[in-house]
Amino acid sequence: MNQNIIAYYNDPFIDKLKGFFKAGGIVVFMDSNYVEGTGHDIRKITETDEYGNTYQTRTLENGATHRVLKNYPAKDFLFQKLSRIATEITYVSLTYYWIISCRITEPANEY
Repeated sequence: MNQNIIAYYNDPFIDKLKGFFKAGGIVVFMDSNYVEGTGHDIRKITETDEYGNTYQTRTLENGATHRVLKNYPAKDFLFQKLSRIATEITYVSLTYYWIISCRITEPANEY
């Protein structure tokens, strides 16, 4: 499973995220789990970039194809990144999806 989740951009994203919430605000993320034999199967990865991000090529009914970013971050990775700006981090893993929530501790950035 890919531990990088947009490896090049993840820290700036987390830093910017805290600027959209007041201290005490709750943030929730949800994404798909790796599940063998489904559309969320790592065997469907068609490309990996220089930062470790993985992509699937998806074809629509009309024949159009799209490159879709598809990473599968580990629970520890998510905790590590979110703990920089939040507490009360809770992770739930379902069959096909994971959900993580946290409470922002840092004050919002002043713009």
